[in-house]
Amino acid sequence: MFQYCSSLTDVQIPDTVTVIGESAFAYAGLTEIVIPEACREIGISAFAYNASRVIRIANQVERVEEGGICRL
Repeated sequence: MFQYCSSLTDVQIPDTVTVIGESAFAYAGLTEIVIPEACREIGISAFAYNASRVIRIANQVERVEEGGICRL
């Protein structure tokens, strides 16, 4: 959805989101990532290669696919 959107530095994921899809924010310029409480699954490479310094994942997340959250 926002893949390769390097000017995207901040995003608020709504509390109603339960799944963050494959490569949704890959190669974006996010500096902080907060996963909402309702989220249960993070897809493959969903946040891959971001410049994030802070990643907060809710305890309720049940599944993080390969490379779901990684950075350079």
